[in-house]
Formats: sequence, structure tokens, C-alpha cells
Amino acid sequence: MILFRPLLPCVLLAAVVAGCSSSQGGQAQSEQAATQVVTVVAVDKLGNPAPGYEVEASDGFVESCYASPAGGEGLASCSPTAAGADVCWVDSDRVTLLCGTDPWEKKLVRMTSDEEIGTLTPKPTPDPWGLVLADGARCRLRNGGSWGGRADGWVGAYSCDRGEGEYVLVDQNAPDTVVDRSGPVWHVRIGALGGADEQFPAPTPIAVTTAYFAGTP
Repeated sequence: MILFRPLLPCVLLAAVVAGCSSSQGGQAQSEQAATQVVTVVAVDKLGNPAPGYEVEASDGFVESCYASPAGGEGLASCSPTAAGADVCWVDSDRVTLLCGTDPWEKKLVRMTSDEEIGTLTPKPTPDPWGLVLADGARCRLRNGGSWGGRADGWVGAYSCDRGEGEYVLVDQNAPDTVVDRSGPVWHVRIGALGGADEQFPAPTPIAVTTAYFAGTP
């Protein structure tokens, strides 16, 4: 189940701004629509997969589970990072998990924790699980692993489907600033990654058309 939460006040604000620009400049100007916020709920209240979701079994165990950065009361993120278990709905037995792959895929992987998972308190301001950018790129929240670097101190926060030249980046000294949510249209900065001392152009700001979070029923 996917819940859409359009930012209605922001849309109205954008319309007002567009109207003012047209009257002053004598030409109609299009405004970027407010970023759409989507909450993905992949299970029902009994912990079963939501309609349309396919479940793949995994023989591996995960461990050291903590609250998922993608939000949702009680959602877990577990080690090792190679398991891809960073957005997981926890079953009532507290050891079985259904873990999402990408927010736009209706696929879950059933995993097992090596110990009972305790209470998980979500981040006050969660990170989007996935982003769709103004250029059409789909970008997924980083889940550990070894990534490239760059000389200016910016690091990868999201991998995108446009290839190695486009990552969503964040200043490593301000890791909570990856998504600028100060206006109706959210923004991130994109750029390339390579060697630790490799020089690249400064990250480029780009609008976010859709932001996906994880939620619970």
C-alpha cells in the first residue's frame, strides 16, 4: 500500500507565486510543483505482505538491528550491509523481518534476526528511502558498502540509476543536510564520485519531484 501526501499548502503557494511573476513580467512562467511525499506501507496490520507484494525467502541471518533511517514506527535496519536489510518491517515474533528492496518495487525479502529485536524508535526527521529527481533519475538511500570519494569532502548519500556520474551527495561535516526541505520544492545536490583525492566540479543543486518514506499500517 502506498500513501500519497501531497503538500497542498505548498502547491497553493507556488500557484500564487506563479501568478505574481506572470503579471509583473507579462509572460506566464511555469513553477516547479511542490515535492510529492509518498509513504510506502508494504505490510498489513497483521504483518503480512500488502496486496501486490511478492516475498522472496533468504537463508541468511541479520544482526545488530536498530531503527531504520527511512522512518516508520518500529521499522528496522540490520547488519550486515550486504544483506540489504535497511528498511525492514518486523513481525510480531520479533525475529522475522520483511525487508524492502527499493520503494518503487513491490518486492520484499524475508530475513531472520539472530536475536529478538527490541523497541525501535524512529528518527525525528527520517531520511527519504528513495528520491525521484527533476531529471528523472531514481535514487536510493545508501546502505553501507564501499563507495568512491572526492577531494572536496562531499560523500555519497544516495545512488542513482543514471550511472557512476550521478550520486546524491552530502557534506560529510553536515550529514543531516542531504535534503533541503526549507521550501515547497525540496532540493538535493548531485555529482560524481571517484578516488579519495579526485577533483570534481562542485555538486549541482537539483529539485526533488517525489520523496519516498517507509511507514507502518
